[in-house]
Amino acid sequence: MDNIQCMNTAIYVTIRKGFQFTLPRIHGLGYVDFLLNNLKEFQTSHSDSLASVANPLQIIQMQLEGLQPFLEAIAEERHKDIDQIQHWATQLFDKAYEVEYLVDACIIKEAPVWCIERWLSDIMKEITLIKDEAAEIHEMKMVGCAVNAVTAQKSSNLVRSSRMNEEIVGFEDVIEKLRDQLIKGTKGRDVISSVGMPGLGKTTLAYRLYNDRLVSSHFDIRAQYWVSQVYSRKELLMAILRDAINEDFDCGENRPDELADQLRRTLFSRRYLILVDDVWETSVWDDLVGCFNDANNGSRIILTTRNLEVANYTRFQSDPLQLRMFNEDEIVLVAGILSELEKEEECWERFANNLGPHIHTDSRAIIEQSYQILPYHLRSCFLHFGAFPEDSVVHVPTLAQLWISQGFVKSCEGKSLEDIAQGYLENLIGRNLVLGIKRSSRGKIKACRVHDLLHEFCKERAKEENFLLWIKRNENACPSSCFDRQKQLAHHISISAYKYPIGDWSSCWSHVGSVFLLDSPNWPSRELLFQIYTFKFLKVLNMMNILVFHFPTGLVYLRLFAAKVHAKHCDSFIDNCWKLEVLMLENIAGLITMALPLRVGKMVKLRHLAIFDCCFARELLENSDNLYDLQTLSAPFFARVQDVELILRKTPNLRILKFEIKGVDNFQYNILNIPTRIEKLCIYHDRVHDDNVPKIIPFSISTPSLRSLTLRGFYLHPHRLLEIASLQNLQALRLQRIHFENEEWKVSNGEFLQLRSLKLQKIECIKERRCVDDDVFPHLERLVLHGCQFLKEIPSCFKDISSLLSIEVRQCNESVVKSARVIQETQGEEYQNSGFQPIQSNGSIHVWDRDLEWWLGSKMDASRNQRVQKTDIIDIIVMIGLTDVTDTELTASDSPESVTEIVGCVHLTDISQTKLTGVQSLS
Repeated sequence: MDNIQCMNTAIYVTIRKGFQFTLPRIHGLGYVDFLLNNLKEFQTSHSDSLASVANPLQIIQMQLEGLQPFLEAIAEERHKDIDQIQHWATQLFDKAYEVEYLVDACIIKEAPVWCIERWLSDIMKEITLIKDEAAEIHEMKMVGCAVNAVTAQKSSNLVRSSRMNEEIVGFEDVIEKLRDQLIKGTKGRDVISSVGMPGLGKTTLAYRLYNDRLVSSHFDIRAQYWVSQVYSRKELLMAILRDAINEDFDCGENRPDELADQLRRTLFSRRYLILVDDVWETSVWDDLVGCFNDANNGSRIILTTRNLEVANYTRFQSDPLQLRMFNEDEIVLVAGILSELEKEEECWERFANNLGPHIHTDSRAIIEQSYQILPYHLRSCFLHFGAFPEDSVVHVPTLAQLWISQGFVKSCEGKSLEDIAQGYLENLIGRNLVLGIKRSSRGKIKACRVHDLLHEFCKERAKEENFLLWIKRNENACPSSCFDRQKQLAHHISISAYKYPIGDWSSCWSHVGSVFLLDSPNWPSRELLFQIYTFKFLKVLNMMNILVFHFPTGLVYLRLFAAKVHAKHCDSFIDNCWKLEVLMLENIAGLITMALPLRVGKMVKLRHLAIFDCCFARELLENSDNLYDLQTLSAPFFARVQDVELILRKTPNLRILKFEIKGVDNFQYNILNIPTRIEKLCIYHDRVHDDNVPKIIPFSISTPSLRSLTLRGFYLHPHRLLEIASLQNLQALRLQRIHFENEEWKVSNGEFLQLRSLKLQKIECIKERRCVDDDVFPHLERLVLHGCQFLKEIPSCFKDISSLLSIEVRQCNESVVKSARVIQETQGEEYQNSGFQPIQSNGSIHVWDRDLEWWLGSKMDASRNQRVQKTDIIDIIVMIGLTDVTDTELTASDSPESVTEIVGCVHLTDISQTKLTGVQSLS
């Protein structure tokens, strides 16, 4: 008997250690939410299978629910001891993974009951210990902080002193401006802060200014301090005080409050310059600001930080300077140096040795430092950027859906998961780890990317943490090289294995939680797909670039599924994926519209449904369950107003609606009332299926909550325009291929009161826009005119809009360009609007409309959403009607943001001999 128990113990320990060895070392905070929801549902739907372990599962469920406040505290960054938090949080999430595995094993009878019962019993004990440890965190004191701070300060002195004499590359355009702010700026005290991602030269710039001859001679007292990640207030005050009085006195017995008072008296009535370098948290400023009295004599504080939140927190009068990467001219300078070098490998290596290692090595260490102080709940979100191809431009709504579906986002009462995910992203951007490259009219980030160095860090660090793995092979790769022990440890994988035998993956990847397939749409991937479909713990299956003929069944944990499909192969549609929250399907059958299978109507947990070239079958509409969780419905066809009304009744919490009308005549004598809850609305008229005569939009748009509206392919009667102009919360309006009465559009005072962005695209009939009153568009920030070939000019009233930031003019008459120049001059000279930057690129192809959106959907390859290159723009001319593309001249905007806004990613096909030219701005 004893031998049997010993054998059982050995078997149990071996199995558990083997499973724990595969676990990631970094987790998303929402994973416990996943487990709790699953426990509740499985105990109902699989009560018989789980009967033997029902009691321990209920206890574990209560234990985890009791720990939710601690997880919420982590999400709100109320704990500062990151190492301790990571330790117990990782332990807790490990238990969640184990419970999920054990529940599944019990349901499918994959393990003996005695083993599962013992395992669950141990987990209960371990969660109790974690709970006790978590409770103690509130009372734990940081030991040796002062010692660590002094050590860090001394070790950094050599680095900082060397940077005082370091030549700064670039930023000549800002040094003079900052020098003027220091010497000639406001008389009141001010903070001159610079903020930027690691490696951009914040410290070098700060010391360059601090030691500038004109700057140093202007101030009575100067002092500097580099703030270590672990610092003490006393050490901070002592260092600045010693530097200020230029004396190394002994103040070891003084309390921090006494030192602060002495520093305040030292600086009182004197014109001082204080450099505080590398501030990590707002608490540093709280410890100092009381010492900086305002004698109205031009005193200044120079501050550097990698966190925009810190810079904004310390602001007195001047806005923070957000450092940029090299501009185009500076890149040209580097290229010029290379062009003058001998075309010898040795010369180029010597140049790289002088420039590259300093940038790469230092940046890697700095990025690691930034990662180490990153709040726990943001680590998985940051590392997840490594799953995308390098230089990818990532669509933020899609990114948020991926984060939520993989359990990276912790729920919070009163907030939607999407808004929480947006907050996570804003936090990463504020820390300069992610670049926000496009914002909406409401200020929300719409697209983002990470720097190449940061992307490489994410991939490498994620692999070390068993979190993410890239599988990328070519035709000459060795099959066995992809299946070594180390590569089997990843819970998220990105696969690019074009034209290569896959082998047997099912045994070593069964624990994987998400898969990105990044290959060509024509890749014969059936063998791989069938093996991926056996990964029973999959939460995310992103195959938006892959044509799928067979769908997964039995993936009960799957939350996000995205793929290309063909109308004739939709019969085998997803089955048993009843937890699905995000479904994205793109029908590539050309003119054949795909009717969604009836199973979609039973996916009651759907939050986002995007279906391209698809429609709702009548039976589906009539028999569908109410989809209470659905927030976004994108791009279906509707042939009758009754169909739209029915789907709106079935989706009572819908916020974003985009759809296409097939046959306006079927809508003509009906009134469609858009629900008040809709915030974003896009309506397209499918003129492919009608004649080319524009139809009157057949229903009223009067929803008061509407913030964004896009209309395409309609005739707008004046009373419909008045309805739109009266929408009190409308902030973004895009009109594409719209016809107006009498070829003019009149705008009066009191209309479009909140509008911030106005885009008119391919409005070929409009000749005149008239401002009946001067005070129109009072909050407009951006005006875009694309393809308005008959428009005579921009109304002169636009020059009086003080909020206006930019005008884009493309494919319009020269008279429109001239009127834009007049507005620019007025904004700059009369209103001192230095932020106004109109862009002119007449004849350029810079049109993003639904034609391009659909066309890209069928033409994009594995690099979808990557940052576009100049050669990538060529295919777009096919979509806009330039069929003869040989020797065609294309014009690409010189703004990366503008280019990425157009296409995301397109690839050169068979078009040759095409000329690409740059664009000059109006100035």
